[in-house]
Amino acid sequence: MTNYQWVGASSTSASTATNWVPNGTPAAGDVVIFDAGATQNCSWDIATPGGSTLSVDEMILETNFIHQLILTQKPRIKGMFLGGTIGTGGANAVEFQHGSSPNFFGSYKTYNERFLLIDGGTATGITMTMVGASSPVTKFDDGAHPIVNLQTGRFAPDYVAPTSTSGKASFDSFTVTSPADFSPGGNLSDNDRLKVFSFTAFAITSTSINFGLSTAEFTATSGGFYIPTAGASGMPAGFTSFYRKIILTANTAGHKVLMSDNTYVSVEEFEIGDGVVLRGPVDNGDQGADIRSIKTPKIRGTWSFSQISPGIYRSPRTASGPMPKVNGNFHITGKLDVDGLIDPTGLELTPVGSNPGGTAANTLWLNSGDSNKLYHGSSEVGGGGGGSGDITAVNTNAPITGGATSGDVTLSLSAASASAAGSMSSAHYTKLEGIEASADVTDATNVTAAGALMDSEVTNLAAVKSFDPAAYATAAQGALADTSLQDAAAFATAAQGAKADTALQSVPAFQHLRLNLTNNSLGSQVSGTFYYLDLANTSNYTSTGNTTSIIVTNDTQDYISLAAGGMYMVVISVEIFTGTSTAAQDFWVQLGNGVTDNPSRRRWGTVRQKVRATSSSSDCAMNMQKTVIIDVASTGSNEKLYVIPYLNGASFEIKAYDDNRTNITVTRIGDSTS
Repeated sequence: MTNYQWVGASSTSASTATNWVPNGTPAAGDVVIFDAGATQNCSWDIATPGGSTLSVDEMILETNFIHQLILTQKPRIKGMFLGGTIGTGGANAVEFQHGSSPNFFGSYKTYNERFLLIDGGTATGITMTMVGASSPVTKFDDGAHPIVNLQTGRFAPDYVAPTSTSGKASFDSFTVTSPADFSPGGNLSDNDRLKVFSFTAFAITSTSINFGLSTAEFTATSGGFYIPTAGASGMPAGFTSFYRKIILTANTAGHKVLMSDNTYVSVEEFEIGDGVVLRGPVDNGDQGADIRSIKTPKIRGTWSFSQISPGIYRSPRTASGPMPKVNGNFHITGKLDVDGLIDPTGLELTPVGSNPGGTAANTLWLNSGDSNKLYHGSSEVGGGGGGSGDITAVNTNAPITGGATSGDVTLSLSAASASAAGSMSSAHYTKLEGIEASADVTDATNVTAAGALMDSEVTNLAAVKSFDPAAYATAAQGALADTSLQDAAAFATAAQGAKADTALQSVPAFQHLRLNLTNNSLGSQVSGTFYYLDLANTSNYTSTGNTTSIIVTNDTQDYISLAAGGMYMVVISVEIFTGTSTAAQDFWVQLGNGVTDNPSRRRWGTVRQKVRATSSSSDCAMNMQKTVIIDVASTGSNEKLYVIPYLNGASFEIKAYDDNRTNITVTRIGDSTS
């Protein structure tokens, strides 16, 4: 490994050995350094190696590099320090990819699992393609990024101490290309709340994005930028997103951010900056879009949303609200109307050129390549027909054979005969009318008349006299419709109805549980110990509400069980009293899903207050409130909710008096987003 310093002694060409100190041409394993020793620009003309071979390991543009690195070939590297300027040339691209363990990103600088360190440098117009791996998870420095495209591997919004003081990781353009993954790299940290990602342009083809505890800042556009969320315009099928905080900004007043109909975002905080217009669906027939924010949104621009209930804002206000999907079965007790597919009178199918079904053999469809005929799987749906005693061998030159040779013959039509007869000419029909219903086949007149009909138009005619042209459509084509299209409509209605019957049965209704502390005091608790509220003790608590998905569980430490597949709003109010002779108090209430350590005891949220009494002989009292949203994934298990007060500095009691000052309210507000 060699550290090459750029001087440009003889030219601007990076491939010229005399332009480097020491003399030579950099290659994989080397580090190239651009600093105050440079006498002119460097044109990076070293050809990009084939396969996954690196051009060099690291590119270091120190802050005292006053010239430019011009890219005429694309370098493939594993780490870059950007303190100077990269200029556009013929290539205008840099590819990053992990190196070998343990030196994944480089060693000349301290990268802390980041491809790019930024200290005031610029790379405007440069596309930086990042090829990561499943481990280690790649993170991002603060500073001005150019065009960034995540190709493969895992990337995280986690906080790492930044190289500079810009305060945010900003991107001229940011694309997450499938199968790249953007989500927290491990356990969430409070420091992750310091991380801000700011996007001028944003695109994604992966099916999910998770910003963890960081902030996502999106820039409005003149045509309107759609917030990336499930069901939003331009998002991949099945796309999901997770945000803690969203900020909308605008470089030009009046630029727009949009929300698609039947979508929602769920956040802790939501801000609309100056000049931004946030527009959701506004037509009377729209399902509506929601913003669900634990904290009251900060609105400095304008929006089309109205508050529906605490924490829920909807556009239009009169809409019923978004329901982008139903987890599990869906049961309808009435009639299902679907525009464009099922109307109030029957099944409507759009002809297509090929079988559209997931299970092709089970699909009913109209084949546009076969006169819009109804198909079941790969076969045309045909009608029945036929009768007894059909004449199957009749032509213009031969007598009727295979049956009676004298006396009267009664003739009937098969489905094939009816189809052929339906195309006969009027002249032949006149001849047909001249034959008696019960004709003596020994009578030359009748045989001659019948034989005259047997030309190419009715070669499969098996019976003659019983044919009635006025009844043809009803008797023949109508029979086909009765046994195929109507049966198909009935089949489709029954199948869809059966599916509907098994559907809504599992969709829980709105559910609500409230626990009120009725006992005036729960007794003295020791300072600094975690006290788990005994929620199942009916001597202390009264409960109201529908608890199908929200169940109070009696255990060593009581908890509330939240059923999988739901989104729940939890509101707590806990009144804590201390004893006397203690001045400083440090009050805590934690909401957790476990009892073993701080991460599990604080899983859902924490509220903390510090107070000082007026004198050391006084007691202290504090009412602590907290509201959280808990999303319990439908693919996982039920979650636990513990309510855990404690106090540093004094013994304490939980009290209620007579006005329920200590209470817990849990409301199931919808389905899980994951």
